[in-house]
Amino acid sequence: MAPIYAFMPPNLQGTIPADAPPMFLAAASDDDLGLAPHSVGLYSKWQASKHPVELHMYEKGGHGFGMRKQNIPTDTWADRFSDWLGLQGLLKPIDPKIAANVERQQQQNRLQDERLHTDWPFIKRYEKENSEMPAPAPGEKRVVFMGNSITNGWKGWDPAFFAGRPYYDRGIGGQTTGQMLVRFREDVINLKAAVVVIMAGINDIAENNGPSKLDDVFGNIISMAQLARINHIKVVLCSVMPAHDFPWKPYIDPKPSVKALNEMIKNYANKNHIVYLDYFSAMADDRNGLPPNLSKDGVHPNLDGYRIMEPLAEEAIAEALKRPE
Repeated sequence: MAPIYAFMPPNLQGTIPADAPPMFLAAASDDDLGLAPHSVGLYSKWQASKHPVELHMYEKGGHGFGMRKQNIPTDTWADRFSDWLGLQGLLKPIDPKIAANVERQQQQNRLQDERLHTDWPFIKRYEKENSEMPAPAPGEKRVVFMGNSITNGWKGWDPAFFAGRPYYDRGIGGQTTGQMLVRFREDVINLKAAVVVIMAGINDIAENNGPSKLDDVFGNIISMAQLARINHIKVVLCSVMPAHDFPWKPYIDPKPSVKALNEMIKNYANKNHIVYLDYFSAMADDRNGLPPNLSKDGVHPNLDGYRIMEPLAEEAIAEALKRPE
């Protein structure tokens, strides 16, 4: 049992049974709710009844410090919890291959956490590639695909689609529309694109950077379109891809928000003579999600999914190039 910044006043404490489990406690002396004594009281009762118990009382951390990084000792309480689990014999050795995968994922998480504090829009992701790109050749109609992991994964699934074409992938996994808007100049405008294909919004709906109002998400997409047009770049606005649910966030139902945001994007595109690329209608199943034959997780397309998207994208790009500014 591991009560963290526990709330357990004496009137809620009963008699400790003989088979009570070992206990690990962690709390902060400056708990905003004044609950530090509760952890001390539980520790004392467990110790008096001769049950295994360990207490970590940190000077600072407040209440609800959770896994937040504050650059104080509470940042590592979970490591101490892991040590205690090992001491109790509650950890099992894992397969070395699994351990390596876990370590890689943890390293990625650490890098991502650091980047969120130092380069929130991840402008450095394509900095080197952008700096090495020459100016467009005479007659070249450069196309930049701006997006998230769905855009970023495209080239990996089907590199042939990009080969021999002036198509440039500027997708970054996990990104929200706000992050894309901040890096839009570096990753689109400065590349002298003729066309930009903008696919964004699903990660805002997934609350990757916290809850967002759809009006704000829509506003970010429109701001990118406006920046493009001011810089004489033709725009293709893509629908948000269908998603029945998010496997990593099962408590969010994306379907109503996807439908509403797509209506907003479509209406704006029609009123402003911008090409609207409707991936949703071409790929959604009867649940308004991505069917298993087009996606492994119901959110990201597989090769068959991208093969449906590719002719639609080329048609939209051709249409955008024909339209006057």
